[in-house]
Amino acid sequence: ALAKDEQATILLVTHDTRILDVADRIITLIDGRVVSDVAVKQTVKIVEFLQRCPIFAPHPVAMLADFAALMKREVFNSGDVIIRQGDPGDKFYIIESGSVDVMGEKKGIPLKIATLASGDFFGETALLTGAQRNATVIATGPAELLTLAKEHFDLALSRSKSLEERLRDALYRRG
Repeated sequence: ALAKDEQATILLVTHDTRILDVADRIITLIDGRVVSDVAVKQTVKIVEFLQRCPIFAPHPVAMLADFAALMKREVFNSGDVIIRQGDPGDKFYIIESGSVDVMGEKKGIPLKIATLASGDFFGETALLTGAQRNATVIATGPAELLTLAKEHFDLALSRSKSLEERLRDALYRRG
């Protein structure tokens, strides 16, 4: 409270985990080197998004925090094409804010398949199957997306065979 009320920064060095409830950032040092630098509130937000995603939900919170640390934020403007049908899969996406339209084609005519909003995810099918993107995704307004690169998505799959099984199940239900 002091730091926020007085607009001051407090640096506290401790091994006491009770401080975690009030810390904004946690920096872990081992042998004098920074091994992690975590923005607590942002990590909690990303973990909450991951918990809503059936692919990641069953994993322990510590593992989700590891995935959260690997995610990058990307900003798109209205009309920006985020992924294009036919492109190779290179990222998994979670919508942090804004919305996107998922577009396909029927007999050569563009067709809106779905509108996705905050907390929704996309891009996993091509990553799992190795196939090309099966739809085009376009930002409908300003949108902030959290992305997980293919190599990190693959790492998540390799950590647990059941994760791949859950992903296949999620794809089947989406059918």
